[in-house]
Amino acid sequence: MDLKYFNVKAPETVLRLKEAVCFLQMMIQNYHDPDIFLFNLHATVQAIRNITFVMQSELSGEIGFKEWYCKKQTEMKENTKLRKLVEARNILTKRKSLERKSSVKAGLFRYEKMKIAIKAPLQPGVDSISILNLSKQFCYGFLIDEEHSEPWMEVGVEREWIMDELGTGEVVSLCNDMIDYFGDLLVDLAQVCGCQFNWQKGPISCRYQILLESDLDPTLPKKWGWET
Repeated sequence: MDLKYFNVKAPETVLRLKEAVCFLQMMIQNYHDPDIFLFNLHATVQAIRNITFVMQSELSGEIGFKEWYCKKQTEMKENTKLRKLVEARNILTKRKSLERKSSVKAGLFRYEKMKIAIKAPLQPGVDSISILNLSKQFCYGFLIDEEHSEPWMEVGVEREWIMDELGTGEVVSLCNDMIDYFGDLLVDLAQVCGCQFNWQKGPISCRYQILLESDLDPTLPKKWGWET
C-alpha cells in the first residue's frame, strides 16, 4: 500500500496540533511574565480543544473514521485530564479567564540547582523579576557576596503555576501531556486513513521554571570571573 503522509490527508487537523505546540512553547518562554503567560495558556487550551472539532469536519467522509471516532470519543470522555480541558475551555470561552495560582522558591542556586531557598505563595500578577530583585537585596551580604566569589553560585527563583480548572499539577506539564495525547491520537488515526504521521514526544525540562541572575544578564558569569 502506498502510504501518504497524514499532513496531506488532514492538513488543518495537523495545523491545530502544531498551533497547540507553538503556544505551549510561548508559555514556556514567558513563564515568568504573568500576563503573557496567561494569554498563551488561554491560546493553548483553545488550540488543543479545537483539534477534535477540525478533525471531525475534515475527515467526516473518510471510510472508517466515524466508527474509530465513536470509540475514541468514549475513551476521551473517561479521561480526567481531557474532561478538565473541555471544562476549562468552556469557562474561558463563556465566562472568564482561568484562575491562576502561583508559588515561588527564592534563594541561592548553584549550577542551576537550588541550594537554599524560602518557599511562599505569590500573587499571580507579580512577575518573577521583581521577586528576584527582592531576593538579591536579602541575600547580598548575608548568604552571598556581591562579587559572587564562589563560582556558579547566584540568586534565583523557581516558580510554579497551578490552574485548578485544568487539574492537579504544574500547568505546562498538564498541557504537554494533553498535546502528547492528541499527537498519539493522530498517529492512530493516520493508520485508519491509510497514512503515516510522525509524532515524537518526550519529557520537558523544568528549567523554564527557574530564573537566575545570569538569565537576565548572560555577561555576568564572565564579569564575576567564572569564565575566561
